[in-house]
Amino acid sequence: CVVWDLRKNDPIIKVSDSTSRMRCKVVAWHPDVATQLCIASEDDHTPVIQIWDLRLASSPLKTLEGHTKGVLSVAWCQADSDLLLSCGKDNRILVWNPNSGPGEIVAELPTSNQWSFDVSWCPRNPAIISSASFDGRVSLYSLMGGQQQVQPSNSVSDSFGPGLGEVAGQPQHTPQVTCQLKSPPKWLRRPCGATFGFGGQLVSFETVAGVGGAPS
Repeated sequence: CVVWDLRKNDPIIKVSDSTSRMRCKVVAWHPDVATQLCIASEDDHTPVIQIWDLRLASSPLKTLEGHTKGVLSVAWCQADSDLLLSCGKDNRILVWNPNSGPGEIVAELPTSNQWSFDVSWCPRNPAIISSASFDGRVSLYSLMGGQQQVQPSNSVSDSFGPGLGEVAGQPQHTPQVTCQLKSPPKWLRRPCGATFGFGGQLVSFETVAGVGGAPS
């Protein structure tokens, strides 16, 4: 993975893990930290996602391990840097928190019978996720939970009655309910607040930008 300076048309730095033979498939920049990025490996032997900081390019900051086969796409949420989306050849769509310790899987979304090769966050509504799979479908998910993935109707069953459209020995896919996040995303957290205490004292708090979203 090479970072280029487009003004000079020259490479600035090369990101490479000497301890791993991973084959980079996709790159995504950190939405808040300009010097950090993540790269994903499509190699089934090393299906990992690595977080790098260009100021410390000798080795990755952390490695996210959750996929069992190569990773095909990653997307970092622009509204919350604690949410990283990935999909792979193992037919899994995972939502990570790359900033928590070694990296935690906070949700897993249901998938179709075919791999998803691309995932993306909605730029206007960050709670909406889209994925494109090799069966020609584009699926939409909600991180707010309670939604079901709608499956197209079977024309054979509609014409001849239920059960006649099923083929013996073939697995039947049923709608699945999406998973909810373990903690609320940043766009749902209160940016400020206040309350009165004893003796007429007023206590207030606000979220200071650039301090990891922690209230003060």
